[in-house]
Amino acid sequence: MIPPRLRGRLVMASLLVLAVAQGPSALGRQAAERRPAPVMGYQGADWLEREGREEEQRPGEVIKTMGLKDGDLVADLGCGTGYFARRMARAVAPSGRVYAVDIQAEMLDRMKSLLEKEEITNVVPVLGEAD
Repeated sequence: MIPPRLRGRLVMASLLVLAVAQGPSALGRQAAERRPAPVMGYQGADWLEREGREEEQRPGEVIKTMGLKDGDLVADLGCGTGYFARRMARAVAPSGRVYAVDIQAEMLDRMKSLLEKEEITNVVPVLGEAD
């Protein structure tokens, strides 16, 4: 459960991640070729970990722009496999925490496996609701 006093800040941080990921450099290049996708089922989880995503979305730049530091609390809403959550976790370590929220338990299970493999311990998986 996410503490009530943090919800607003977590939502704002999550929106910032989305805004930066689609920043001006992405708009000119991708606007004509990209369309909003429907909610991805857990069956498509491999796509979230695809080769080339680093170049497409530049997660390092996103994290840097967020200005995350040790001790920060952040949220990744719709975390999927935790692609961004894992990177945010490294940025806020060792005492910070990432709340990784998804409405699909299967996505959270996949993320937990990746967290264990990468020895990341400061991510809190949160099963959300679809409403």
